[in-house]
Amino acid sequence: MSRPHGSDGVRAGSAAESIYIQVLRMLPRKALSQAVGRLADTRIPPPLRETVYTTFAAQFGVNVDEAELPMSSYTSVNAFFTRRLRPGVRPINSDAGCVVSPVDARLSQFGVISGGEMVQAKGRTFQVGDLLQDPDDADRFRGGHYATLYLSPKDYHRIHFPAPGSIQGYRYHPGHLWPVNAASVNHVDQLFCVNERVTVFMDAFDEVPMAVILVGATCVGRMSLSFDRLLTNVPGCRAERVRYEGGKQVDRGAELGMFHLGSTVVMLIGRDSGFSFDDGLVKGEMMQLGQKLGWVSASRPTG
Repeated sequence: MSRPHGSDGVRAGSAAESIYIQVLRMLPRKALSQAVGRLADTRIPPPLRETVYTTFAAQFGVNVDEAELPMSSYTSVNAFFTRRLRPGVRPINSDAGCVVSPVDARLSQFGVISGGEMVQAKGRTFQVGDLLQDPDDADRFRGGHYATLYLSPKDYHRIHFPAPGSIQGYRYHPGHLWPVNAASVNHVDQLFCVNERVTVFMDAFDEVPMAVILVGATCVGRMSLSFDRLLTNVPGCRAERVRYEGGKQVDRGAELGMFHLGSTVVMLIGRDSGFSFDDGLVKGEMMQLGQKLGWVSASRPTG
C-alpha cells in the first residue's frame, strides 16, 4: 500500500528524513540555488585559494593530484568544481562496441526499462515517458536499458559521451530543484522527472539511440553543455528543444557538459541494440569516467 504524499510527490518516511524534506519544501530552492551559484562564482584572492581548496578536498576526499592545474589557478569555487583532469588519468575504454561510464560517480541503479519503468529506489519507480516528456522519444527506450549515476562533491564534475556517434539534439526541462541525495531519492516520488534536467540525445555507433540526462538539484541548478551555448537556471533561460540537422559527430569520451557543483546522470540505451551490461557490475559501486558499462552486441568481441 502506498504511503501518503503531498501534491509535490513527497511521501512520509523516517522522522528525520521527513522533517528534512518538509523543511526543503518550504525553502525557495531555485532562488537558493541561484544565490549559491553567484557565491560559487565569487573570486577568491590568490593567497587564499590553495588553503580553501585543499581544506575542501580534505573534508570531502577530493584527489587534487588529478586536477589539470595547480590549486592557485582556480579563481573561484565554481572554477575548482568544474576543473578538468590531467591528461591520461581517465583512460577511455576503446574496445569496439564498448559503452563507457560518462562520469566519475556511484552506480546507484541499473537494469532493463521493463514496461517503460525504471527503479528510483527500493519500492519507488518512475516511467521513461515522464522522464523524457515526449511519447516518441520514450518509445525508443522502452525495453532498453538504463543506469543512474550519482555524483558527490568529491567527484569530477564534467560529463562525457559514453560512445561514439552523432548528437541529434537536446531538450531542456525546467523544474524543481530537490536534492538528489538518499533522503530525496527515497522519499520524493518521480524525483528525476520533476527536477530540472537537460536531456542530450545521440545515435551511438550511428544507429543505437542513447540519451544522457543531466539532473539538476538544490544548489546545483546550473548545468551547461560543451557543444552548445545552453546554461540552465539563469535569468531568461526557458524550456527548449533543439535538433541538429544531420547530427554532430562525437568520439567516445568527448566532453558533453558539466554540473556547476554536482548531481546525477541518468543514461538510457535504446531497445533492439543488443546491449548488455558488463558482467560483475554491482549496484552502489564507484565508477570512473571511461570505465566499461557494457557492450553493444553487434560489435562485442567473441573470444
